[in-house]
Amino acid sequence: MKINRAAQIAAALKITEALIERAATGFPVEESRSSRDRWNLRDVLHHISEWIDYSHSRLRAILDGGDIVEVGDLESFNRAAWDRGAALSRVEASAACIAALKKYALLLREFPESDFERKDLPTGFSFELWRYMLLDSLVHPVQHLLYHSATRGDFLFAQFALHEAGETLLAFSGGKADSFDLFEFASDPAELREAVFAFGAACPGDEYARVLVQRHCGSFYPALRRQFSLSFAMLRNLVEHSPAAVWDEKAGGFVYWQQLLHALSGVSCWLRRGDEPFRDPFAEKRLYPELDGEPESMLTREELLLFLEEADETAGRFVFGGNDAWLAEKPVADSRYTNLELLGMQIRHVMYHVGHCESILRERGFPTGAWVD
Repeated sequence: MKINRAAQIAAALKITEALIERAATGFPVEESRSSRDRWNLRDVLHHISEWIDYSHSRLRAILDGGDIVEVGDLESFNRAAWDRGAALSRVEASAACIAALKKYALLLREFPESDFERKDLPTGFSFELWRYMLLDSLVHPVQHLLYHSATRGDFLFAQFALHEAGETLLAFSGGKADSFDLFEFASDPAELREAVFAFGAACPGDEYARVLVQRHCGSFYPALRRQFSLSFAMLRNLVEHSPAAVWDEKAGGFVYWQQLLHALSGVSCWLRRGDEPFRDPFAEKRLYPELDGEPESMLTREELLLFLEEADETAGRFVFGGNDAWLAEKPVADSRYTNLELLGMQIRHVMYHVGHCESILRERGFPTGAWVD
């Protein structure tokens, strides 16, 4: 069935217009200050309107047979556009953006349907005119809005935008996830990956969120990181809620809390960045966290909770901004293990001791934590 390209592009313009209105009125209050290198939402909206206006002038020249003004240096164009919009309010930038979209929609009607499949028109790209106009009308604006909302933590807007625009994004890239790629907008790819991972975690089961996460983080890294987080959550539950009656008891060959300390020490030791030294906060207490001796002093729940938070932060820095390629790397050149092996090892190790400690609780008639999934 032949696609009506004019109708497709007109629908895309409507989607973008609705998203811009939603962003302008519903996006949380954010930094009022901005810079050429750190845009706020006002800057994003102004940038979108500048590009739509530029493309409108290019398309007008194509229709009229006029001279086309090339952008030249992209960075210079963007910086000059930022300067022009620096004095605008978010409301003014939004209004300009919507006006540019409406003007573009009027121009769309002047193209004959036969032109939309042409690749020989001087758009600056080698693909069809319809694809160029989808890039203008939805893909480029939505990519900016997705990047901004995901990196600022507005996951509700990011999810809404994906569902409104996802079908058109896929149509633009021939069913592939290429148009979900936001790395072009990121000065720090690791920070973008971390934001996208957090977005995916906040939207479990969402297919478009899964596509976005897979595009930036890969298929295996998000799953493995999630499994480690779930394992650590079960260990946390034991540290927080194990009964005081068993805390200092020797059971299963070791003092109960010593096993929890051992599991946390493994996380803190093995899941750290290559430039971080290992720190044993209880070295002077002679607690034998490697389970190679009887503790010479006791450890309170409060002390272990502080270490748990420290280990959690250490592991968080270790996995920050990773992807599938990172899994195959080593934290330091002379390490015996890849990051994949280290994460897998700690999942096994943590769950071994969770299971051991929970069996001790069951034998004594105490409740255990629920399976975390």
